[in-house]
Amino acid sequence: MSGSTARTDVVGPGFAIDPGLAPGFPQARVSVLVDGVEVTPRVLEHRWDPDFTETVYALTDACRMIERRGVRSGVLCADWSYDGSGRVQVLGAPTARGLRVALSGGRAVGSLEERPFAKWLAAHAPKLTTDSRALADRYAARWFAVYTDGPGPLALKLRDLRWMRDVRGVEDKLARWDGAGDPYTPAVELGEHHQVSLFAAREAALDAVVARGGFSAVPPRLDQAVWHWGMVRSLGGPSLAGPVAARFLHDGYFRDAPTISWTAALPFLLDDFGERERLGLAQAVDALVLRSDVETSWVLHALGRIGWADRYARVWSVWAPTGACAWLDTFFRDVAGAGLAAVGPLRLDGVPWKDAEVSWERDGPGGPARVT
Repeated sequence: MSGSTARTDVVGPGFAIDPGLAPGFPQARVSVLVDGVEVTPRVLEHRWDPDFTETVYALTDACRMIERRGVRSGVLCADWSYDGSGRVQVLGAPTARGLRVALSGGRAVGSLEERPFAKWLAAHAPKLTTDSRALADRYAARWFAVYTDGPGPLALKLRDLRWMRDVRGVEDKLARWDGAGDPYTPAVELGEHHQVSLFAAREAALDAVVARGGFSAVPPRLDQAVWHWGMVRSLGGPSLAGPVAARFLHDGYFRDAPTISWTAALPFLLDDFGERERLGLAQAVDALVLRSDVETSWVLHALGRIGWADRYARVWSVWAPTGACAWLDTFFRDVAGAGLAAVGPLRLDGVPWKDAEVSWERDGPGGPARVT
């Protein structure tokens, strides 16, 4: 999977290496000599892999350096190999073959032959079989975001974790909930497929509902009203479809401002409403310019719940190559599961479902996946 030559590369949970466009690390820069003359390495290629980064430098017209970097057991590792002619020396490193820097003391020993993420992926993610290299790379990259616990709204993170085998840490994430959004609803669904304790999360959701005005309240902002409604429903309270529509449905569109925004799709996460409202949603989606990853993800979840294949496929095909927030949930639920977008033939083995793991297989879009 190609990476930028000018960004920090995450290579493990809690770790990032600044590529720096020069061999070595910020903590241990090196100087490179070819045939006794110091040179300035020039970046030719930079590639990201979940377990390492790989950069090709031109040292001279006739000599290249290939550097791999990664983190192994708290040690930053760089391995160098060369292609071409010339005698290479690396000042500031023990040898011209590599460099090791301990992050927190101890011995600076590590091997980039180890593949910690690949091992984690095999144990925790359903196995994807596909002819599409781009899809396989994106699938691995999104699981890598789970592996590193990257940024994003908690509710969308929990949607992705629902598809993880042997999920861990859900209770800790819910305990750190900052009160925004509605993580309790996806947590309840996750609990239908995994052994997790939601007692503390239920108490936190109940406190949040009370703080927002109680089971019959409708907060003043549309997104807040939908998150409140979701938690009320998940706690066994009444449906707020009518009160939400009474407050926010204007001329066939859900909105809390003069202009229509992505939040117009949010009520459809919880209710289908009527034909007029669905027509309003269709017109809104056709006209919207989605400006963030989070906005696009929530709109896709609403379209997926309704099952609008054409609009879903159009939005997902543009977003999927770079999308992040809850990409895995849209892929499993709506693409691989429901066939709302075309990604070619695929098979998924080890998909968590209730108390078992199942396999999904499909030849193309349309209709639910074949389950074994």
